[in-house]
Amino acid sequence: MHSVDSETAAELERMLLSERARAARKQATWELEVVELALARLADGSYGACRQCGAAIALARLLAQPSAAHCLACQQNIERRYQVEQE
Repeated sequence: MHSVDSETAAELERMLLSERARAARKQATWELEVVELALARLADGSYGACRQCGAAIALARLLAQPSAAHCLACQQNIERRYQVEQE
């Protein structure tokens, strides 16, 4: 096992905290964007309709995920395609 001096350990800790802060900002930015898109759909009257197939998004889904832009079937298809692309 290698020993790390306190200065190196402190620098590593600062780097880790900085990376965590960047990740938190990225997540918050994404969440804000999703909410703004949902508000735009509410304003233009398309809220609650799937952006993929046009079907109504189930109320239970909207209650669980108010920013949902796709019905469950379309969302599952999107996620499956994404998983295939990542492999």
